[in-house]
Amino acid sequence: MADIKKQYQELAKKHKLPDFDKLDMEFEVSTIEETRFLLRAIISRMGEKIEFYVSTLGDILHPDSSNMHAIQEYRFFDESERARMFEVYRKLMSSSRQSVEVSLNCDEKEEAEFISVFYGQWAGMKPELAGFFRKMSDSWRTDSESKDDIGYMG
Repeated sequence: MADIKKQYQELAKKHKLPDFDKLDMEFEVSTIEETRFLLRAIISRMGEKIEFYVSTLGDILHPDSSNMHAIQEYRFFDESERARMFEVYRKLMSSSRQSVEVSLNCDEKEEAEFISVFYGQWAGMKPELAGFFRKMSDSWRTDSESKDDIGYMG
């Protein structure tokens, strides 16, 4: 980790990047093995996290009838909560697409800017994401009408 941290700190001085330890806490960047294009690798790591949340929120916002967990969880959100969830989803999708674009451009300055901007946005999204996931988790501890609606699935 010392080598990656040192390499990152040199880039951080040049581009005013977020603190390494804080970035590592959020995106586990110290576990990156190939550091030749470190900023691109960090964006890739961020992208993995973005894609997980995009996929999970997408399942809830538009549940597939064959996806029982999404249907169960969808029922526990009212329209206003789903609207807020869509706004977070929209921000994550925008960041996801932007991360791909930035990676395609292979421009260190753009990569650094993306990391800084998304890191700041991430801090604002986390509490709302935590609330969504808390409610999803709670949906499994609460009896619901879904027991009657499930029926035979085979």
